[in-house]
Amino acid sequence: LLDGKDSEYYLPASVSDVDLNFDLVEDRAIKSVHIQLWYYSRVDSIEIGWLLDDGNPWGVKPTSTQWNAIDAGSHKSGLNKEIEITFPNMVAARYIQIRLRGGWRGSAKTNDWGLQNIKISGILDENYPTSIVHRYGLETAGTLAIEPRSPSSWSDGYPRDSNTLLDGTGSEYYLPASVSDVDLNFDLEVDRALQGVYIQLWYYSRVNSIEIGWLPDDGMDQDSGDTGPPASAQWNVINSGSHTNGINKEIVITFPKMVAARYIQIRFRGGWRGVSKTDSWGIRNIKISGFL
Repeated sequence: LLDGKDSEYYLPASVSDVDLNFDLVEDRAIKSVHIQLWYYSRVDSIEIGWLLDDGNPWGVKPTSTQWNAIDAGSHKSGLNKEIEITFPNMVAARYIQIRLRGGWRGSAKTNDWGLQNIKISGILDENYPTSIVHRYGLETAGTLAIEPRSPSSWSDGYPRDSNTLLDGTGSEYYLPASVSDVDLNFDLEVDRALQGVYIQLWYYSRVNSIEIGWLPDDGMDQDSGDTGPPASAQWNVINSGSHTNGINKEIVITFPKMVAARYIQIRFRGGWRGVSKTDSWGIRNIKISGFL
């Protein structure tokens, strides 16, 4: 099925339903699935299911049974028919399940049927470039909430309108000198395949550390009043270090490999402006890159 030589994989007429279960070891950014039916084989329906990495060792079945799925319909015509199933959005997944239901060959449905040339397209870690063209725009795919962490409440006149961070005009989002630690919490509504994060510090603002945290989709429903991941959630984190020089400094944080996430948390710790640390500081032009 995978040698690229058009070799047939025969299936007996007595087996009309079969699943092809791929374990890709870890999450990958998946674009499409290619299937070729052998000779005059027909299939009543094809579905493609996918699941995120659950941490299981390779070869162990996934823990979850709540598959995401796309229906590719029926395929009952043609000779050596080739079927290309492209996801409307690039998806992130470790597990891919190709479900063939009602397979047969010939009008009597008593002959062996078959498949050949199964392919999955996407981005492997070894093909993930160290220098990439960021596809920005995911920052507007969901919601943004800004949370003060130290102290945990705002002073008078704050918070400001968070839309100024995302409007692309370079507008400053001011933060009071009394709030040195703040989180930007993005809910992108569903899992997205993410490349990185862009941040610009306003004027002479400095930050002792910036971290990017991410979590996969947990099924929370915004329309039902759910408010994001629980406080006990185990975030994946990348640390971009300190940024204590420059003017209007631009910072691009690229993930070592493409990650799958619904929630993105940008954590600023030790923010200030000026040598006295008594002036307001600020950020601007927050962007998240990846695939919608």
